[in-house]
Amino acid sequence: MSTAAKKLRDLDKDPLIEEAFSLAEHVYSKLADMPDDEKWYSEAKLRSLTVDLLATLAQALGNASPSTTEFDWAQARKYAFALKTLYRFTCRQKFIELEPQTMVRFTGLIKQIDAEVIKAYDQTAKKDKKDIELWEKKYWLWKETNHED
Repeated sequence: MSTAAKKLRDLDKDPLIEEAFSLAEHVYSKLADMPDDEKWYSEAKLRSLTVDLLATLAQALGNASPSTTEFDWAQARKYAFALKTLYRFTCRQKFIELEPQTMVRFTGLIKQIDAEVIKAYDQTAKKDKKDIELWEKKYWLWKETNHED
């Protein structure tokens, strides 16, 4: 197996996606408690954000292209924050009961995603530095070849 292939993550064994699935299932289990007049508002948005979070996490984890990894993790972070915020809001509105441990789990998930965002930023910076160094070498070679001063 190549070094590149070893770096690819296994979605089925990743603890980050497992925690996201567990939180998503928890959020879905609470939706039955929502008032009827919130079925098409808060409940629908919670469902949508839950699916968006899982989908963007799967994209970020499954991405084999370093050029878009930073964007994918940023999207996953955005949906994790949105889901946590709307979950908290529905609890504050007393549509569902607040469980402090769930908020702690959301915070933990976001911290894990943040670590991935930072790794992606670092990878992008390294790639950009290599690209610039290569461009500079080509530029100086061109300059020497064309006797430019």
